[in-house]
Amino acid sequence: MLAASMLYGALNLATPAVAGAMAAMQVAACALIVRAAFRLVAPIWRAASPTNKAPVAAVVAAAIACAFLLGPGGAPPADALAAASPRGAGELFGHGLVAGLVTFGGAYTALPYVTSVAAGEHGWMTQQACLDGIALASVLPAPLVIFGTFVGFQGGGLAGALAFTAGIFLPAFSFTFVGFGFFERLVHWPPARRTLDLLGAIAVGLIVGAAFGFVLETSGGWSRRPVFFGALTPVLIACALGVLVRWRSPMATPVLVVGAGAAGALAGALRGALV
Repeated sequence: MLAASMLYGALNLATPAVAGAMAAMQVAACALIVRAAFRLVAPIWRAASPTNKAPVAAVVAAAIACAFLLGPGGAPPADALAAASPRGAGELFGHGLVAGLVTFGGAYTALPYVTSVAAGEHGWMTQQACLDGIALASVLPAPLVIFGTFVGFQGGGLAGALAFTAGIFLPAFSFTFVGFGFFERLVHWPPARRTLDLLGAIAVGLIVGAAFGFVLETSGGWSRRPVFFGALTPVLIACALGVLVRWRSPMATPVLVVGAGAAGALAGALRGALV
């Protein structure tokens, strides 16, 4: 992931073939996020006790609204990104640590927080760059949470990448090695079970809301800014999602992302040759 982050930083994203590849990989990343969001809903609903189903549904709906309405809402201004100073390793470690602490059931649940700090008003990258990092991480034989390395590299170079990575992985390792027995007993205590039901519902709602936000931003946002595939972008996202739903092989994700990148690069090269 660190090598991919360095290569990404060396690319000229304005080159037609590169722009096409990145746009297509963003489409694939959006489809991955939408699929993950809805795959999380069913287990949370089944795990909730009968008396908890109504509160769980209400919490999911409220979390979706908060993530969608109060999220980063697009990229920081270009002049702000250009003038942004590198983030310190301590700051990036802290952001990674918070992201690791809010990772309930998978890396996708950390996305709302990571995008709010990295691609929010005072962030250091765009939502599109976040999606590029998710797409790159989806191809690698590693947990998806490794996209934190990409986010850290964008904010603080090598030191930032190592700091963010250490922070985002620390809670999982700590809970596993230090608190395993305690947490195993805790989940069987009824009050804790009910609390975890609601926390899981919040996590699911946040990622569903963030998924809609990513789709909207990739398609041009509320302002309908020009995007590489124009009005076809939502259609392409739906097609990529259909591939993921129908093809349930472990190879589906890397093949979709790499294939989308190759097709996008070809489309970009053809567009550049015709202009």
